[in-house]
Formats: sequence, structure tokens, C-alpha cells
Amino acid sequence: MSLKVKLALAISATLGPLLLATGIYLSRYVPPATWHYLWSAMAFLMAAGTACGYFWARHFTQRLQELLPVAQAAARGDLEQQASIITGDEIGRLAAYFNEIIARWRGSLREISRERDQLDAILTSMSDGVMAVDRAGRVVLVNRAAREMLGVSAADPVGRSVLETVRHYEVDAAVQAVLAQGTRLEKEIRLHPTLPTTYRLSLVPIVGEGGQRTGAVLVLQDVTQVRQLERLRSEFVANVSHELRTPLTSIKGFAETLLEGAAADKGLRQKFLEIIITEANRLHRLIDDLLILSHAENRQFELKRGQADLHQVVAKVEELLLPLAQAKGLALQLDLPPTLPSLPIHEDYLGQILLNLMDNAVKYTPAGGKVTISARVANGELEVAVQDTGIGIPAEALPRLFERFFRVDKARSRELGGTGLGLAIVKHLLERHGGRIRVTSAPGKGTRFVFNLPLPEGGGSLTQS
Repeated sequence: MSLKVKLALAISATLGPLLLATGIYLSRYVPPATWHYLWSAMAFLMAAGTACGYFWARHFTQRLQELLPVAQAAARGDLEQQASIITGDEIGRLAAYFNEIIARWRGSLREISRERDQLDAILTSMSDGVMAVDRAGRVVLVNRAAREMLGVSAADPVGRSVLETVRHYEVDAAVQAVLAQGTRLEKEIRLHPTLPTTYRLSLVPIVGEGGQRTGAVLVLQDVTQVRQLERLRSEFVANVSHELRTPLTSIKGFAETLLEGAAADKGLRQKFLEIIITEANRLHRLIDDLLILSHAENRQFELKRGQADLHQVVAKVEELLLPLAQAKGLALQLDLPPTLPSLPIHEDYLGQILLNLMDNAVKYTPAGGKVTISARVANGELEVAVQDTGIGIPAEALPRLFERFFRVDKARSRELGGTGLGLAIVKHLLERHGGRIRVTSAPGKGTRFVFNLPLPEGGGSLTQS
């Protein structure tokens, strides 16, 4: 039975007894002969009242039914619909309140959606892995970085346990411990035994109202590079200490020997003083190389600016190394084009690069060998090669060749006066000027170093040999 019929019957049920009581009351004051007129009038009023009630109920329910589609749409989540009833009565006010409620819901949902999108964008762009779990240890959130770090393969891990999602017992045990104890936990772990990657795992409990633990948040940071840098720093300090201690020990030992009476022997005095000078020079070279390397590595340090002429710099380096090369019977061959563009690097730095490469080539090339310096312009860069016919470098040593204090043959390098910093200086000076270096070598056949430096826009001014 429809609402309008129910309302009409309700009105009839209300009017019927009222009209019946009115007829009985009036029948006391009218003659019996006119009673049929009275009851006919009562019946007519009853019918008219019922008809009016029905039409009023129909009009009332029609206006209420106009709200029904809007309410149904809101229940489905469509908050863009509005009631169109514009009257000043109670139904009109009800429709206005309904529209206001929907508008507030719509605004709240838009704000929630905007905040959710912002959170998703932040979590997606983070390099750290983030995962949240509820009090039962089920995943409620995991960002892209955490998926990659933890190897999450499930398309939608939400609602799954940590062990089912991650399949790493150490991570699961850490999550369960934080959920059980409610304390912060930090540790370093390796998620993949076959990889050297190290992660810092941080777990913090989520505490809700009343101090109840409602879950936990897990944050993963890749600290592999930090640990490598710490290891390199430790090795660097140890190497510097060792390199400084060796010449200082020699200087101290020979000086004490002279003080104890050896100075009286002219031959010994001369020999010991020459050793002291040699070790002091070695110490001086080491400190100079450390300062140059420090400046080259420190991006905040402003390097000297200038233009360099490759012909002039090679000529200066050749002049310095020619006596040693001639003493060993080596041939220094220059294969440079007659004209070359100037380079956007200070000549001191270019000289340092060439001196280190050419000095190594001369030192590690046996008598009768050859050292060749060549250059060419290609792809907007100047490519310079230093090639020798020396003893070569083992293949396993090539990846570490540009590390600080790395020596292929430590005893021979010290004997030849090397500090172990020359190639590291070359690499960092080139990188500070946008260049790069590579090396190929074969034991017993020789070594070839090739470095590239970008040319200025327009090719730079030409220089002649």
C-alpha cells in the first residue's frame, strides 16, 4: 500500500468518528423527518474530506518522492545530485538541509581525496621504503621504493601478513617485536644475501587514543653508499698514516743515528743526509698530492679557471721527463695535430694530469721502450691518449686503478717514488672539468690511458705547435 493511500485512510479514519459524533449530537435538535438530510450531509462531508485528504496526501508524497532519487544517488556515492524543491514549508526546508548535508559531504570527500593524492605522491617520490601494518601485522600501506627493496611481487599486498608479503623472516620478526613491545627498533640488515646492499631498518609503533597500539610503520633506507664511504674514509686515514709514517720513520732514524756519532764519518753523514732529503721530498710530494686531491674532490672548492694549450703543456712535461727517459733509453713520441683548439682548463691542472700519466708511462716502461702521446678532436671533445710499451697492468687491478693509495706493485711503486695518489688526482681533476678517463692494458705489452675533455662552445681558439 502506497504512502498516499495510507495518508488518505488515516484522514478518513480521523474524520469518520468526528462526523458520526457530530451527526448524533445534531440529531437531538432536528426533527426525525429531516434526519435523512442530516446523514446525507454527513456522508457528503465524509466523502469530500476523504477526497481532499487523498489529493493532499498525493501532493505531499509527490514532493517527498522528489527527494528519493537524490537520497539513492547519495547512497551510491554520487554526491553531485541536488534536490530541486524550492518552497518555504517544512518539505522545502528539509530539501535545503538535505542539499547542505550533501554539499558538506562532497567537500569533505574532496579534501580527503586531495590529501590522499598528496600522500600517495609523497610516498611514491620517496627514495626510502615505507610500509605500514595494523595491530595484527597485516599490511595497510606500502610505497614503490619498499616494493623494490623488499621484492614485493603481489599486485595488491594490502591485507596480507608481512611474512606473506616480504618473505623475509628477519623483517617479520622485527615487526612482530615492535607490535608486541611497543618500542622503537633500528637495525641494519641485508635483504639479499647475494648482493652487497645494506639497509637501515627503522620501526616505530603507531599509538592511538588511550595509548593503544594500532600498528607500526617500517622505514627502509639504503645505506650501502654511506657504509662504503665510511670504509673508504677509514682506509684513507689508515693509508695516509702509513704513508706519512714511512718517510718520517726513516728521517727520524737517520737523524738519531747522526746525533749518536755517525756525523763524524763524512761518508756516512753524506749518505744519511741524502736519504733524509729523499724522504723529506717524498713527504713533501705526498702532502702536495693530498692537497691537490682534496681540492679536486671538494665540489665547494673553486678551482682556478683558465685556457690551456695542449702543445705548450705537453712540451713542458716532456722537458721535465726527458732526462729520465733518455737515461732509460726510452723514446718519447708526440703525435699531435699541428693545430688544436684551446681547452677550458687551467694549464696547471692539465699539466698535473699529463705529468702523472706520462711519468707513470716512463717509470713502468723497460729500457728501449716507447711512450707515445697523441690527440684528436671528436664529437665536441679533445681526446688525448698516453700509450706505453711497458710492463702492463693485470686485468683484476684495472677496476681499482683510480682509487686513492692503490698500487699494483706496492714495493716497486714506493721504490720509484710514487705516492699512490696520482691516478686518483687525474680522475677527479677530469671529472671536475666535465671529462672522463679510461684505461686498457695487457701485461707485458703495455698500457693505454685515454682521457676526454669537452671543448668550449664554438670549438675554442686554435693553437699551433
